[in-house]
Amino acid sequence: MKLCEMDDDILSEFELLEYMIPIDSNSSGESSGESEPSNTPSERQPVSVNSETYKESTSVERKITNPPNTCLVCGDPTKCCHYDVPSCSGCKAFFRRTVINGKSYVCKTNGKCNMKVKDRCLQCRFDQCILVGMNPAAIKLPKTVDLTKVLERIEFRKRTLANRDMETITDATSLPPSSSTTPESPEVLSVIPAKMPSIRLPQPMEFRDVDILLFLELKVRKLRESNYHPSYGVSYTLQSIIDSRTALSNVDKYTAITEPQVTLQQFQQDAIAFHNGEKPRVQYKHRRRHWLAVDIFLSIELAKTLPVFELLTTADKEAFILNATLSTAILTKSYYSHEKKCDTIVYPDGFMPVWLFTYHTKKLSKLASEVFIRTLQPIQRIDLAKEEYVLLKAIIFCNPACNNISDEGLKLLERESVHYSKTLLRYMQSIHGEAKGASRYGQVISIMEAMTYFAERGKEFHMVKMISKPGTRHYHYHSVNRVLHNIMEA
Repeated sequence: MKLCEMDDDILSEFELLEYMIPIDSNSSGESSGESEPSNTPSERQPVSVNSETYKESTSVERKITNPPNTCLVCGDPTKCCHYDVPSCSGCKAFFRRTVINGKSYVCKTNGKCNMKVKDRCLQCRFDQCILVGMNPAAIKLPKTVDLTKVLERIEFRKRTLANRDMETITDATSLPPSSSTTPESPEVLSVIPAKMPSIRLPQPMEFRDVDILLFLELKVRKLRESNYHPSYGVSYTLQSIIDSRTALSNVDKYTAITEPQVTLQQFQQDAIAFHNGEKPRVQYKHRRRHWLAVDIFLSIELAKTLPVFELLTTADKEAFILNATLSTAILTKSYYSHEKKCDTIVYPDGFMPVWLFTYHTKKLSKLASEVFIRTLQPIQRIDLAKEEYVLLKAIIFCNPACNNISDEGLKLLERESVHYSKTLLRYMQSIHGEAKGASRYGQVISIMEAMTYFAERGKEFHMVKMISKPGTRHYHYHSVNRVLHNIMEA
């Protein structure tokens, strides 16, 4: 089926309103004839990290353009990645040797050893290899070594480390959300400027999570600005998406959007043609993307790469996804719209959802305004920096206020939330000083409350359209839409 051919039972006015979805009933937006690995349930593999990806150039002001320069295990200089993690040859050899030999060590200081000293504690070094994400499955093991047992050992150690005494955040991290960033308050308090035109991390070991999150976000952005699209030829369930290999490991399978940006005039011409029963023009086929689906699916793919995800049970993984995916998807589209200096949501191809409403009614309802315009305002108000954005997204993902999660899962999320919150606070203080850094931290954290608010408005908007549009009888025809509906109803 050509990209311009459409099934009349699939494309409805409701679906036009839902961001001019789908490209066609069988298209996945792939760059080749092969099926998309991320869309077929299979054994999940960790994101493959390689130094070449660090050389990618993007249009953002603050980029990651250099190879890694620090081993995440010991802090020594390196320009290589081993077993999916920036690491030196010494730590690579140590991790491989320990995994193959099955050695066990004992730490005399209860896990508080300094990794930068010459005679490093072997147990702490191995724990650090695990914590930064070294992948034992990437090791070429001898035939006598059982990979399953190796993975079980690593998983057991991960859980042991996760259950260590949880550190508490300093009082500064408990600052109440600034009223300047809550959706209901028009007041604007003093904003601490981001001051991050070019970041060089002052303490690589302490802030290694920032580099890792920036690296993962680079993959998310590349997919978002490519022809990546959830396949309408795949029967999705939330569980199959969770179990499948993350799409972030297949970034190079997709090609960047190269067509000219959509304009309001072009959209109006297509909308008129649609209402007159005409087929979409081939030259505008790239605009027919279900952007809600793209952002939701990419949020799920990113969630699957977080260290805490592998520690959760199957049921807790589903609760984790249902809890945070919509808020993080809204944060993503709002941040990148702000980066484009827009006052409304705009997608990578130039399409603005507000056009749908100005075309029909010449004005936006209050609900539509909150969904497509006001979501940007908390980010605009403090001029959220990229480093703050990726840490905030991780904090939202790990929000322990999660429905239908086990007590064990709740403890894991609390631990990760504390970890990322403390990293954000210390990061702000390393840039602004203790007092101003704590104030800036409070301003950034308050955006989480705003995203929760706008996620609820997004669910309300979705349900209003489902009820009011006759075309909704076809909405559940595709499993993509069923997954979205499940998230909207969570």
